[in-house]
Amino acid sequence: MQKFSLSTQFFQLRLIWIALIAGQVLFLLAIVFIAQPPVADLPALPLEWIVPFLSLSTSLISEWVYRKLVGQAVEKPQLADRLASYRTALLIRGALLEFGGLFAMVMFLITQTTWVLAFAALPIAFMVAKVPSLANVESELSLSQSEADQLRA
Repeated sequence: MQKFSLSTQFFQLRLIWIALIAGQVLFLLAIVFIAQPPVADLPALPLEWIVPFLSLSTSLISEWVYRKLVGQAVEKPQLADRLASYRTALLIRGALLEFGGLFAMVMFLITQTTWVLAFAALPIAFMVAKVPSLANVESELSLSQSEADQLRA
């Protein structure tokens, strides 16, 4: 089994995060361009009104879980263990955000209600704002200068 350097692992984490964003953006573009007008006037579905609640709650829950897991990661003695826990926290955050956005996109496909797309775009915007950077990792994991240098090497 090949062991990767910490900087390579961080690069892979950034790449995965950007791929999560790209997947959502491509799916959003696809459904907007392939969306067909509804066949008949459908009554408003109750699921459509769950979208704002679900999108916002998954965003809040993702942040809460992320903060909790990063707090646990800071307590680990080894840098590799802290980085592994940080990666787990970030991927769970991304999965929860992605769920809220994808649910909104599916609701748009079903209902053709355009306001639902705003709740599909919110998690994407949040993920773009939270792309992992070395500065974020250093501050959130409270890295020493030697650990930060190790991560950059």
